[in-house]
Parts: sequence; C-alpha cells; structure tokens
Amino acid sequence: MKLWPGHFQPTAVHHFIRLLQDEGRLLRCCTQNIDGLERAAGVSADLLVEAHGSFAAAACIDCHTPYNIEQNYLEAMSGVVSRCSTCGGIAKPNVIFFGECLPDAFFDALHHDAPIAELVIIIGTSLQVHPFAMLPCFVPKSVPRVVMNRERVGGFLFRFPDDPPCAVHDDVTAKKRDSPSSQTRSPSASSRREVEREMEEASSPRNEEAEKASTSSSSDGYGQYGDYDVRPDVCRDVLFRGDCQVSAVKLAEYLGLSEALAKRMQSIDAVPTSAGNASHEACN
Repeated sequence: MKLWPGHFQPTAVHHFIRLLQDEGRLLRCCTQNIDGLERAAGVSADLLVEAHGSFAAAACIDCHTPYNIEQNYLEAMSGVVSRCSTCGGIAKPNVIFFGECLPDAFFDALHHDAPIAELVIIIGTSLQVHPFAMLPCFVPKSVPRVVMNRERVGGFLFRFPDDPPCAVHDDVTAKKRDSPSSQTRSPSASSRREVEREMEEASSPRNEEAEKASTSSSSDGYGQYGDYDVRPDVCRDVLFRGDCQVSAVKLAEYLGLSEALAKRMQSIDAVPTSAGNASHEACN
C-alpha cells in the first residue's frame, strides 16, 4: 500500500512554497497532489487547496459521513474494506477519483484568487487534467506565468520566448475565435455561478466533452478555454525547462530566498515526514 502517505518527504519545491508563505507572498497554493507533502512542509491549511483531495481525512462514498482516517488506514493495511457505521457504504480517504466533483475550495480559488493574482507559478504538471488545468486561464492577461517542467506544456494558451513562430497557431486561434465553444466556455466568466453553468452545459448529453469540464478528467490540452494571442509583443510566460527541484532553487535565488531555503532544508533533513510528489500552482 505504498500509495498511502508515509514513504516520502517534502522536497525543495514544497519548502519553496512554504517560504513564499512565510514571506507573505503566497496568495494560495492549489495542488493536484494527494500525498500531503504541502501540509508536511508547513503550508497553512487556509492557503492550501487540495483540488484532488488528500489522505488527511476519510468519509463514506455514499452518505459522506466522516470516517476515522486512522481506522481506515489500519483496515486498508489489513486488507479490510472500511464500512460506514451509518449506511454500510464503503469508506475511503477523501481522494477525488476521475469523474467525481472537485471541492468548493477549488472553485473559490478559480473565482476569487485567480483574478487578483500578481504572479502564477506552475510546477511539475502536464496541464491536461480538467478542470484544474483551467486555473492559469482565469488570471488577467497581464499576469506573468512561470512554468517549471521537464518539457513544454500548455499548448496554444502559453507563449514562451523560445517558441518558434508558426502559422498553424494563427489558423487554430482564428478557428477557436469563430467557434461557439470559445464563446460559451470563456475563462472570463465573472461569477462562480457562470462557471458552474458553463460546466453544466458542457456536461449535458448533447456535448461529448461532459466529463472534461465538470469533473476531474484528462485530455490532450485545454485550448478550448478562451482566446490566445499567438504573437504578443512581450511574452508573459516563462519556462524553466528541467528538474523542478533545481528550478525551485533557482527561482528562490532570483527572489532572494536561496539562503533561507537552504537553511530550511538543512534543518528538516533529519526530521522524518510523511507523504509523495506531483503538481502545484502557486498564486502570488
């Protein structure tokens, strides 16, 4: 049962996010991780949005009655299926499965945090899992977006300085601007209700992209969310291509936090911590 937290420790990335919090620069940390490493690194629950859930708590999948997570763990380790004392349904950790709705906190971040963010840092994600991948689309067009990843991600909605000019971008953008989907699923929705309505329309039987918009799902990109200027005068997107840990240390240096990050990691090295590693979006 190595999926259960307890086999990993926070990395430089997690400690970097914690430092942003300590410096008062972290508006919100939205993560797809379910391993609890952000919590283990000390990121405040008030600033943390675990969009795909976590192993911090458990509940019945039918009536949603809370279930003791420690008991759930012990039963799982023994090969026993946990049962709800209220309805007899199966109890599991509060991890979001594909097809399940994301927590309200995610949509709060989508509506209230993204519009006021001054910088978005996207770390170690393919940007292919929806609706989480929508987050970068909801920030104002003037907001810089820093991507740390081993390879380029983001499709047509990102334009990095080293991207080669391509006529295909113009053709695709023109088609998207003329298509109904670019109008009904624009990232500029002004209220949570509008986003929910867009997702509801997308999830109707008449639309084959149902699960892509309303629940946790994946796709080969997210060009359907709004328009994109393929030839901007100034690129607002920056790609740190390579290992995320190395990139986090480099960005910490640029922000004047390298010494603080090094000290924190040295002080934590000897302390065992629980949890694994995956993707984040930090809004500053």
